[in-house]
Amino acid sequence: MIETLTNRHSYQTAERCSARLTTMSHDLTSMIDEINLASTNLSKSSKTAESDPLSQIVRVLNAHLGQLQQIDVGAEQLRQKVESAQKEVRGFGGRVGDEGGVEGFMRSLRR
Repeated sequence: MIETLTNRHSYQTAERCSARLTTMSHDLTSMIDEINLASTNLSKSSKTAESDPLSQIVRVLNAHLGQLQQIDVGAEQLRQKVESAQKEVRGFGGRVGDEGGVEGFMRSLRR
């Protein structure tokens, strides 16, 4: 029973983290799109886009967005592993204490 509650709590925590990361990713994507649009408009009026501070900021923010998207992918993979592990533990009838259950649980984490 305690393992089930712990597993459920872990899964819910992973779901909340995934949802937060997804929301952050969407918000950042929206911000980047707006900045890119503003940068494009400014670049048209400026002949030296390479030295334009806004263009440099946009490049940095785009790099950060790429990293956050990678984090989002990693969070989704983690969520799937947690879900898979929970299903596998349920398949063992919640017998996490015996060696077979632990080995199965560890196998699911290595996938």
